[in-house]
Amino acid sequence: MVTDQHADDALAELDAHFEWIGERVGRDNCRGCPQINTAADFRKPVTPPARSPKPTCVNGGGA
Repeated sequence: MVTDQHADDALAELDAHFEWIGERVGRDNCRGCPQINTAADFRKPVTPPARSPKPTCVNGGGA
C-alpha cells in the first residue's frame, strides 16, 4: 500500500497517490470517478412541478 511504502515521507506518498490516479484515468477503459458515476445512477424521485407564485403587477399600479 502507498501509505506503508512512504510512511516517513508525506510528499513522496502524495506523489505516489497522484501517479496511481494518473495511471488509472489514463487507461482506455476509464469511465471517470466510480463514486460520482454511482451517485449519478440514483435518480431523484419524481415530484410534481412547483407552482409558480401568483403573478404580481410589474408596474406597481392597478388596472
